[in-house]
Amino acid sequence: MDNETKKRLELLKKELIKQKNSKVRVSGRKAQDRAKQMLGVPDSKLNKDSDEEHWNTKNLRLEVKSGKQVNSIMSLFEKAETQSWEFELSKDNPKELFSLLSMPEGTKDGLFICRLSLIKEVVLELQQMWKEEMNNGLDKE
Repeated sequence: MDNETKKRLELLKKELIKQKNSKVRVSGRKAQDRAKQMLGVPDSKLNKDSDEEHWNTKNLRLEVKSGKQVNSIMSLFEKAETQSWEFELSKDNPKELFSLLSMPEGTKDGLFICRLSLIKEVVLELQQMWKEEMNNGLDKE
């Protein structure tokens, strides 16, 4: 292969990488916009930026991850959700909302994961549960 051909191939390779990166950025931007809308995050007075670093969320930091890098998280969630539904369907009054609590070994903390489309309902349910706990004096350890 001569030098001219190598140069053309290198330029083509760079252009293909540039196109792929552009598609990934657009896809990520769409995921950020969709997440912002689903959470009901208001636009800031200065801009309507997709970047979560600029969202109008007061004291809440959010990071949106999308694409193949989160497929394993979704698979784990769906497996746990299916397992939970299989149990709930055997009951007379199945619970409608589901959240995954992930408690990694070696830590004293965990993760709370729920479907973004149901987050408002889940938060309302948690608030009701905590309110009842406080009213019953169960919040004292």
